[in-house]
Amino acid sequence: MANDNDEASKLDITKVFAEPWEADARLLELGLSRKTLLEVVAVAVTERSNVTNFHCANAAGTFSYHYGTFAVNGGDKLCQMAA
Repeated sequence: MANDNDEASKLDITKVFAEPWEADARLLELGLSRKTLLEVVAVAVTERSNVTNFHCANAAGTFSYHYGTFAVNGGDKLCQMAA
């Protein structure tokens, strides 16, 4: 059981990659490039800005999360391949 707790505590650690080479190495581990990550951020921020006063209070975060996840998983590229 102690091993499970050790594993869980590792998940709670936040790592900040300040040096460009650290960030690029981590992005490579995740299968992403800096360019792709910036595209995902642009999608998430754009969708967040589509919220109006008529949406639910949490819509900005929800839109950003859903469309950001869609983009990081291939998003439009997958839709274009299916068409």
